[in-house]
Amino acid sequence: MVSRYFLIVFVFFCFTPQSLFAAANARVDRSTVTEGESFQLIITGDNGEPNVQNLSRSFQVLNSSQSRQMSFVNGSMNSNTTWTYTLMPKAKGKFRIPAIQVGKDLTTPIDILVSNAQNNSSSGGANDLILEIDVDSKSVFVQQQIILTVRLYNAIEIQSGSLSQPELSNAAVERLGDDVGFRSSRAGRNFHVTERKYAIFPQKSGELEIPPIVFSGNVVRNTSRRSNDPFASFFQQQQLVPRRVQSSSIKLKIKPIPKEFNGGHWLPAKALSLKQTISPQVSNYTAGEPITRSIRIEALGLMGSQLPEIIMSNTPGFKIYRDQAKSENFPEDNGIASYRVENIAIVATQAGNFSLPEIRLPWWNTDKNQLEYAVLPAIAIQVVADALKKQMTQDKLDPQSSEAAHSASTPTTALVSNRNNPFWIFSTGIFALAWLITIGLWRRATVQQTTPSQIATENPKKQLGMARQALKHACLSNNAIEARQQLQLWLKFRYPDQHVNLSHLSQLLGNRHLSSALAELDRHLYSQEQQQWDGQSFWDLFDASINANATSQSATVSLPALYSN
Repeated sequence: MVSRYFLIVFVFFCFTPQSLFAAANARVDRSTVTEGESFQLIITGDNGEPNVQNLSRSFQVLNSSQSRQMSFVNGSMNSNTTWTYTLMPKAKGKFRIPAIQVGKDLTTPIDILVSNAQNNSSSGGANDLILEIDVDSKSVFVQQQIILTVRLYNAIEIQSGSLSQPELSNAAVERLGDDVGFRSSRAGRNFHVTERKYAIFPQKSGELEIPPIVFSGNVVRNTSRRSNDPFASFFQQQQLVPRRVQSSSIKLKIKPIPKEFNGGHWLPAKALSLKQTISPQVSNYTAGEPITRSIRIEALGLMGSQLPEIIMSNTPGFKIYRDQAKSENFPEDNGIASYRVENIAIVATQAGNFSLPEIRLPWWNTDKNQLEYAVLPAIAIQVVADALKKQMTQDKLDPQSSEAAHSASTPTTALVSNRNNPFWIFSTGIFALAWLITIGLWRRATVQQTTPSQIATENPKKQLGMARQALKHACLSNNAIEARQQLQLWLKFRYPDQHVNLSHLSQLLGNRHLSSALAELDRHLYSQEQQQWDGQSFWDLFDASINANATSQSATVSLPALYSN
């Protein structure tokens, strides 16, 4: 049974395509180290052993380890091997870890900077506990990112302790990831180092002082009962001793926004880019149907809260509705990476060829110390009108054909004159009362449980009535999403042979106020300012428009007969 299992595993690995396995990848826990400090190189892959012979030219390999992980995803087995190497630079300067071959794959080269030991430290009266702080730059622009690095060197055992946080009145402070531990050698003495990093964003130009960082804790001290006894080491005791050590302070120069920057929103960053997507992606768009333009800002060296709202210039023929923007920060070794995403709903109000405007976002490249622009090119789109709007336009241009169509459906004079008959009026009243009672009983039984699938199974006249009742229920419940869906369903049943959308509603029912009501509904659904939608007012306006339209049509039908003589 065991041999059969190993045979299955062997066959699986033999015939599994290489695409299931991850390509080789390399990373380091720190890209900047001080002379005499160690760092870790982590390589992942599954196509063979890494060839690390070239590392010995610039680094000393202190230690190495290997681990393997296997998992099943959707019935397929994935495996991944991780090799971890502890490296010590042989000298100071800039070095490059070359591309390392792992089977048939190659990793990406990695640059390492080895610098001199810093002097912003204090040993607190002893050289077995040292606290240092350092910044990547002492002269920056306002709101530009500063990387503060805190290192605690200890040559003794720390039982417990804590590091104070940098407290700055005119700057925002964000911690970058978890603490990193490594070994370092100074003057022939070995230390364990705990490193912590912060991103600092000064909010005011002038001088900024980073106060000393303080470590407070308990360390272990070994004592012996017999100091003159050569065997004293066998009788040592451990004693907890409180220790406090602090770093030096650092003064920074914060420069104002440079005069060369001409943008409205100051953006000092290491990198910044714009990306966009348009949906749906079709060759032609229909007037009245929404187009979503999703714009993403990505930055290195800025927080998500610093990224601005995208300003789109007004374009004739379009209405714009903004969704709630989303932003997020990602702490990395070299600072904070962030993004901001805005989804903008664009509704074309007329047919034609249009261009969504170009977007240019000025920002200041802090590495090159110059003004740059992130640009999204303009997008050309073609909008076509639907059949109903074309027909309405034709009716306005050719009123005689429209009148002929109405005349063809005009009732006879005899039908109009019969309405003056008392018996006809009495009979009509009785039938109308019975009809109202029937509708009331049916509405009570069905209004709360009407669904589009139920409506679709009924005859056309009943479909229209059920859709109207469902729309009323959605409006009175202030359910904007359901109201919009039921309104589209009502239009479909009311005009089954025509291509109709909500932009035609005010024209069909002859009430221009419906356009404003629909715009308010769309703002509630698409705008970032979420406010309560007044469904009762919408229903009252829609219901009054339906009734007024029915009365108007009745009067229009009767006029030719009344004046036929």
